[in-house]
Amino acid sequence: MASLAFTCKSSLGAARQSAWSTCMRFRNLGYSLKVEKKEPIKGPSPLDKLSTELISTIMEMIAPRHLVSLARTCTRFRIAFRTHMLSATYKALNKVHLPPSEFMEAMLSTSSIIAGSVPANILTGGSFAPNDLDVVTPASEEDTMIAMLKNYGFELVEAKVPRGMQENPTVPIMLTATTFVMNFISPWGIYCAYPRMTLTERGLLNYFTDEGHDTDNSSTYSRVMRALNKYIARGVAFQVDDRNWPDMTRNHSCFVSASCTHTTRNLYDSAGLHISFPVEHKGYRRYFAENTRLNSSQTTIWSLGGHFCGSPVLYHRAFSRNVILHMKRPEVEALESDDDSDVALGEFEESMDTRS
Repeated sequence: MASLAFTCKSSLGAARQSAWSTCMRFRNLGYSLKVEKKEPIKGPSPLDKLSTELISTIMEMIAPRHLVSLARTCTRFRIAFRTHMLSATYKALNKVHLPPSEFMEAMLSTSSIIAGSVPANILTGGSFAPNDLDVVTPASEEDTMIAMLKNYGFELVEAKVPRGMQENPTVPIMLTATTFVMNFISPWGIYCAYPRMTLTERGLLNYFTDEGHDTDNSSTYSRVMRALNKYIARGVAFQVDDRNWPDMTRNHSCFVSASCTHTTRNLYDSAGLHISFPVEHKGYRRYFAENTRLNSSQTTIWSLGGHFCGSPVLYHRAFSRNVILHMKRPEVEALESDDDSDVALGEFEESMDTRS
């Protein structure tokens, strides 16, 4: 029987899967598989010779969708990526004349998050300039946040701080008109609900919400279209079904795929992208140490609204709910440790197509 020696030089999940598939094909053809053990490379990595300034320049030049994969190659790039995203957040706050460190503390004390254009802009590498800063805060903390904004020199014309639902500010974010803005910045990091689409400047439309804001209502439709046209002018592409994109179609499984409108999602599933800020960031550790409303005891579950797959008539309503967890997430302890490993980069990269 003929033998086959196969070497895979990449540690990325997609490469491992491709290598395994190739090996199985050869085995079915009658080849025997021979595993060759490689000696580990001794001495410093070539990446260790790169200066901090050069790595910082690399981070500025590469789109976030590629930085996510780059961050998985080694600890140094992982830490640099997390620092880069924190720096991008600080720059966004500086542009609206908010002291970044102080405002992060204010967000922490009020369990508030930043939503809308700012996180979407950071996740797409600054592809457009946001016109405003959307802060989502629990209803019980609204007066506190407004007072803080006044102290920072803002004049309150009308309340622009959306009221959180059920005291969880992430709930209303998942009822927005498109997945492109289903992201938020918290004191501990950045969350993206649909990274495969958002990082490549694409989004699904979210129809028929359970709050009665149906897009067949003329006033709601007009408001939604104004918001979407703003992003279309910035180069963002929208669809009602992820199967309209070839790279999404080949992996689509109704009620299972993260981008299927019928799939029920939650903040802790493996399809979302968590980018944690560096450990030395002062709000990072306290986020889990204190008893805030954004801790491991609860999460948000949601489903997009729209027509059933393949049906132009039948549709279902979107929903977003706050649920109480009865088990502590194991990731919390890892996030509180001094280990440099980035559990926030989860399993998402294994399935993300970064070629687009």
